[in-house]
Amino acid sequence: MSFPVAYFLIPFVILALIAGLFLFFNVYHILKFGIESTSTFALVTIYVIGFAFLLLISMLLLSGYNWNQQIDPAAILHLNNSPANNFGL
Repeated sequence: MSFPVAYFLIPFVILALIAGLFLFFNVYHILKFGIESTSTFALVTIYVIGFAFLLLISMLLLSGYNWNQQIDPAAILHLNNSPANNFGL
């Protein structure tokens, strides 16, 4: 039973989407209910640029891997040659 390593990207994408939702939620509320000043605008700009920078860096780091490679958990855990593999039969 092998599967592609790309399945490990699913939790990353889910967490990135949740972080993006928090980003837009926070930016909306800061701009809607915050004090209108240049420091508020600067804070929101730094916040959005920082989020985009972290997302870009993570994408650049993850792009160096072969995500189509198959992984076999039984081979990693050495379950193929184990006597417990056939339940004693």
